Amino acid sequence: MSISKTKQIPQIVPLTAKTLKSALDLVNSCFPVQMESEKADFWIPASLGMHDTRKKNRTAISGRYWTACARGKVVGVIGLWEKKKTMKQEYWIGWFCVDPAARKKGIGTALLDFAIAQARKDKKKYLKLYTSEDPAEAAAQHLYEKKGLKITTKKKFKDFSYTTIYRMRRL
Repeated sequence: MSISKTKQIPQIVPLTAKTLKSALDLVNSCFPVQMESEKADFWIPASLGMHDTRKKNRTAISGRYWTACARGKVVGVIGLWEKKKTMKQEYWIGWFCVDPAARKKGIGTALLDFAIAQARKDKKKYLKLYTSEDPAEAAAQHLYEKKGLKITTKKKFKDFSYTTIYRMRRL
C-alpha cells in the first residue's frame, strides 16, 4: 500500500494490542540498533501491561505510546515515559518514528505536537528526548529545533558509532 504524496492529518490513537505488531515492526525498522536495556520489543508491549518493568530497569517506568494511522496502517509511533526520580516534572519521548514512505507529509510534526500537548495536559515542566548524530536522523533534528527541543548535551558511547544528543523543551 503506498501512501499518497498529499499531506493529511493522521489519526493519532493510543497503542492497542491490535496495533502493537505493526508499531513494533515500524520502530524496529527505523531503529535497527537498540541498547539491550531499552529494547522496543520489551518497553512498548510493557506499556500495555505485557511485561513487569521492575525487573528490567530500576530508573524508568513504563510509558504510554500512540500510533499515527493513515488508511488503517500504522505510519508513525511516539511514546512518553517517565523516570522514577523525576516523574512529576518531565516526560521523555520514546521510539518516535515515521514510516519512510510517509515522511514529509506532516505526520512527524503531528505526533510531536500531540506529545507536547499531552505533556502540558499532564502538567509536566519539561519534555526531553535523546537522539543521535546519525545522518538518517538529520530531518528529525530540524523538527526538534523547530518545536523548541534544544540540545542540552552530547555524549559519545563506546558501543555506538554516533554521538547521542540530548534535547529538552521547557513547557
